[in-house]
Amino acid sequence: MRDVVETALRTERWPPGARTERWESAWLQNGSKLSRTMKSDRFAVVEEVYGLADDFRRGLAPGERDFDATALHPGDDEHFFTRYIEALDRADTVLRVHKKR
Repeated sequence: MRDVVETALRTERWPPGARTERWESAWLQNGSKLSRTMKSDRFAVVEEVYGLADDFRRGLAPGERDFDATALHPGDDEHFFTRYIEALDRADTVLRVHKKR
């Protein structure tokens, strides 16, 4: 997923589509377990990434397009993808620490 998001930021275009089923099924399989085994502040970091993945999936519906082609405000798409990258980094850190336990 990270490579798709990085490519979108670099090219300033929404991708034509991406398979997000892995994210959805991973959340369904692991979300409740993580919520029981992680501190709430750490779980919130992971939960944010899954929420952004769902937003990303919905954003793909109009198909490949330039940034802001359908955004309400200039810069919205770049802000979304930048926020997504930052959230992926935070979640990666939290999950690495959680996995070591």
